[in-house]
Amino acid sequence: SSPHLAPGTRVRFENDLPGFGKDGAMREIAPTDAEAIYVLPDSVDDATAAAAGVAGVTAELAYRLAVMEPGERVAVLGATGGVGQMAVQIGAARGAAAVVAVGRHGPTLEWLSSHGATGVVALGSVENLTEALQQEAVGPIDVVVDCLWGAPALSAIEAFADGARLVNVGNIAGL
Repeated sequence: SSPHLAPGTRVRFENDLPGFGKDGAMREIAPTDAEAIYVLPDSVDDATAAAAGVAGVTAELAYRLAVMEPGERVAVLGATGGVGQMAVQIGAARGAAAVVAVGRHGPTLEWLSSHGATGVVALGSVENLTEALQQEAVGPIDVVVDCLWGAPALSAIEAFADGARLVNVGNIAGL
Protein backbone atom coordinates (compact mmCIF):
# COMPACT_ATOMS: atom_id res chain seq x y z
CA SER A 1 0.00 0.00 0.00
CA SER A 2 1.06 3.57 -0.60
CA PRO A 3 -0.30 6.86 0.70
CA HIS A 4 0.07 8.20 -2.86
CA LEU A 5 -1.75 5.46 -4.79
CA ALA A 6 -5.26 4.06 -4.60
CA PRO A 7 -5.53 0.39 -3.58
CA GLY A 8 -5.49 -1.84 -6.65
CA THR A 9 -3.43 0.59 -8.78
CA ARG A 10 -1.39 -1.43 -11.30
CA VAL A 11 2.28 -0.63 -10.91
CA ARG A 12 5.68 -1.89 -11.87
CA PHE A 13 8.85 -1.28 -9.94
CA GLU A 14 12.50 -2.09 -10.23
CA ASN A 15 15.09 -2.50 -7.55
CA ASP A 16 18.83 -2.10 -7.96
CA LEU A 17 18.84 -5.21 -10.18
CA PRO A 18 16.32 -4.16 -12.87
CA GLY A 19 14.19 -7.01 -14.15
CA PHE A 20 15.25 -9.35 -11.37
CA GLY A 21 13.69 -10.37 -8.07
CA LYS A 22 16.22 -9.16 -5.51
CA ASP A 23 15.15 -8.99 -1.85
CA GLY A 24 11.75 -10.57 -2.44
CA ALA A 25 10.72 -8.41 -5.41
CA MET A 26 9.03 -11.40 -7.07
CA ARG A 27 6.50 -11.74 -4.24
CA GLU A 28 2.89 -10.66 -4.66
CA ILE A 29 3.49 -7.88 -2.12
CA ALA A 30 7.00 -6.46 -1.86
CA PRO A 31 8.51 -3.36 -0.25
CA THR A 32 10.11 -0.71 -2.46
CA ASP A 33 10.89 3.00 -2.49
CA ALA A 34 8.16 5.29 -3.84
CA GLU A 35 10.48 6.72 -6.53
CA ALA A 36 10.98 3.21 -7.97
CA ILE A 37 7.26 2.79 -8.71
CA TYR A 38 5.82 3.33 -12.19
CA VAL A 39 2.03 3.46 -12.52
CA LEU A 40 0.90 1.37 -15.48
CA PRO A 41 -1.57 3.01 -17.85
CA ASP A 42 -4.72 1.05 -18.65
CA SER A 43 -3.56 0.79 -22.27
CA VAL A 44 -0.63 -1.43 -21.22
CA ASP A 45 -1.52 -5.07 -20.59
CA ASP A 46 0.23 -7.11 -17.91
CA ALA A 47 2.33 -9.12 -20.40
CA THR A 48 3.66 -5.96 -22.06
CA ALA A 49 4.40 -4.39 -18.70
CA ALA A 50 6.30 -7.48 -17.61
CA ALA A 51 8.26 -7.59 -20.87
CA ALA A 52 9.23 -3.91 -20.63
CA GLY A 53 11.52 -4.67 -17.70
CA VAL A 54 15.14 -3.78 -18.18
CA ALA A 55 14.72 -2.21 -21.63
CA GLY A 56 11.90 0.07 -20.52
CA VAL A 57 13.57 1.11 -17.31
CA THR A 58 16.85 1.76 -19.13
CA ALA A 59 15.09 4.00 -21.67
CA GLU A 60 13.16 5.86 -18.95
CA LEU A 61 16.30 6.40 -16.90
CA ALA A 62 18.05 7.84 -19.96
CA TYR A 63 15.31 10.48 -20.24
CA ARG A 64 15.51 11.20 -16.53
CA LEU A 65 19.28 11.64 -16.74
CA ALA A 66 18.82 13.97 -19.72
CA VAL A 67 16.12 15.89 -17.84
CA MET A 68 13.99 15.76 -20.98
CA GLU A 69 11.20 18.32 -21.12
CA PRO A 70 8.01 18.11 -23.21
CA GLY A 71 8.41 19.89 -26.53
CA GLU A 72 12.06 18.95 -27.02
CA ARG A 73 13.38 17.19 -30.13
CA VAL A 74 14.72 13.69 -29.49
CA ALA A 75 16.88 11.31 -31.51
CA VAL A 76 17.17 7.64 -30.58
CA LEU A 77 20.29 6.00 -31.99
CA GLY A 78 19.87 2.25 -32.25
CA ALA A 79 16.09 2.59 -32.20
CA THR A 80 15.53 -0.88 -33.65
CA GLY A 81 16.94 -2.67 -30.58
CA GLY A 82 14.96 -3.36 -27.41
CA VAL A 83 16.03 -0.27 -25.45
CA GLY A 84 15.75 1.87 -28.57
CA GLN A 85 12.20 0.77 -29.32
CA MET A 86 11.20 1.58 -25.75
CA ALA A 87 13.03 4.93 -25.92
CA VAL A 88 11.07 5.96 -29.03
CA GLN A 89 7.74 5.15 -27.41
CA ILE A 90 8.66 6.72 -24.06
CA GLY A 91 9.95 9.89 -25.77
CA ALA A 92 6.63 10.27 -27.53
CA ALA A 93 4.71 9.58 -24.32
CA ARG A 94 6.81 12.22 -22.53
CA GLY A 95 5.64 14.81 -25.06
CA ALA A 96 8.65 15.21 -27.34
CA ALA A 97 8.02 17.58 -30.26
CA ALA A 98 9.88 15.11 -32.48
CA VAL A 99 11.26 11.61 -31.98
CA VAL A 100 13.66 10.51 -34.70
CA ALA A 101 14.29 6.76 -34.76
CA VAL A 102 17.70 5.83 -36.16
CA GLY A 103 18.59 2.23 -36.95
CA ARG A 104 19.27 -0.39 -39.59
CA HIS A 105 16.30 -2.78 -39.54
CA GLY A 106 13.76 -1.43 -42.02
CA PRO A 107 10.67 -3.31 -40.79
CA THR A 108 11.26 -2.15 -37.22
CA LEU A 109 11.79 1.45 -38.34
CA GLU A 110 8.50 1.20 -40.23
CA TRP A 111 6.77 -0.17 -37.11
CA LEU A 112 8.24 2.65 -35.01
CA SER A 113 6.84 5.26 -37.41
CA SER A 114 3.40 4.30 -36.15
CA HIS A 115 4.52 3.79 -32.53
CA GLY A 116 5.94 7.15 -31.52
CA ALA A 117 8.55 8.07 -34.12
CA THR A 118 7.82 11.27 -36.02
CA GLY A 119 10.72 10.53 -38.35
CA VAL A 120 13.06 7.67 -39.16
CA VAL A 121 16.58 7.47 -40.52
CA ALA A 122 17.94 4.19 -41.87
CA LEU A 123 21.65 3.98 -41.14
CA GLY A 124 23.62 3.31 -44.28
CA SER A 125 20.99 4.91 -46.51
CA VAL A 126 21.90 8.55 -45.86
CA GLU A 127 25.05 10.36 -46.84
CA ASN A 128 25.00 12.85 -43.97
CA LEU A 129 23.45 11.64 -40.72
CA THR A 130 23.73 15.06 -39.06
CA GLU A 131 21.62 16.69 -41.78
CA ALA A 132 19.16 13.79 -41.84
CA LEU A 133 18.61 14.07 -38.07
CA GLN A 134 17.92 17.80 -38.24
CA GLN A 135 15.66 17.36 -41.26
CA GLU A 136 13.59 14.59 -39.66
CA ALA A 137 13.40 16.49 -36.35
CA VAL A 138 12.57 19.75 -38.15
CA GLY A 139 15.39 21.48 -36.28
CA PRO A 140 18.34 20.78 -34.01
CA ILE A 141 18.27 17.91 -31.53
CA ASP A 142 17.80 18.54 -27.79
CA VAL A 143 18.12 15.00 -26.39
CA VAL A 144 19.84 11.91 -27.76
CA VAL A 145 19.30 8.47 -26.31
CA ASP A 146 22.34 6.67 -27.68
CA CYS A 147 22.42 2.89 -27.86
CA LEU A 148 25.21 2.87 -30.46
CA TRP A 149 28.12 5.25 -29.76
CA GLY A 150 30.84 5.67 -32.38
CA ALA A 151 30.19 7.54 -35.64
CA PRO A 152 26.40 7.82 -35.17
CA ALA A 153 26.91 9.55 -31.81
CA LEU A 154 29.39 12.00 -33.33
CA SER A 155 26.87 12.86 -36.06
CA ALA A 156 24.15 13.38 -33.44
CA ILE A 157 26.42 15.72 -31.47
CA GLU A 158 26.89 17.78 -34.63
CA ALA A 159 23.07 18.05 -34.87
CA PHE A 160 22.76 19.44 -31.32
CA ALA A 161 20.77 22.47 -30.27
CA ASP A 162 22.30 24.75 -27.61
CA GLY A 163 22.10 22.95 -24.27
CA ALA A 164 21.53 19.52 -25.84
CA ARG A 165 22.20 16.35 -23.89
CA LEU A 166 23.33 12.86 -24.95
CA VAL A 167 22.84 9.86 -22.68
CA ASN A 168 24.82 6.83 -23.79
CA VAL A 169 23.32 3.45 -22.88
CA GLY A 170 25.29 1.21 -25.27
CA ASN A 171 28.25 1.02 -27.61
CA ILE A 172 27.59 -1.54 -30.32
CA ALA A 173 28.84 0.77 -33.09
CA GLY A 174 32.25 1.04 -31.41
CA LEU A 175 34.65 3.90 -31.97
